[in-house]
Amino acid sequence: MGAFISNELEAEQAYVDKAYGCLEAAKERVFDLTSMVEVGEGGTNQARVERDAIWGSVSTRLGQLNMGDAALVFGRIDQN
Repeated sequence: MGAFISNELEAEQAYVDKAYGCLEAAKERVFDLTSMVEVGEGGTNQARVERDAIWGSVSTRLGQLNMGDAALVFGRIDQN
C-alpha cells in the first residue's frame, strides 16, 4: 500500500509542477508582448492608439495571472 501512495503522490506532484510551469509560461508569453509596446513618444495617432491598446491588454492579462501569495492548488483530500 505504501508504494501505491508514494506513486500516487509523485503523480500528483508532477501534475502540480506542470500547473505552475504552465502559469509561468503564460506570464512569460505576456511579458514577450510588452516588447511590442514602444516606450517612446511620438508616432502617428494610430500608432499611439495601438500602443495603448496593446499595453492595456498586457496590463490586464498580467493582473489576471498575478496570484501574489495565493496557491494555485489546494491540499490533497483523502477520504480513507
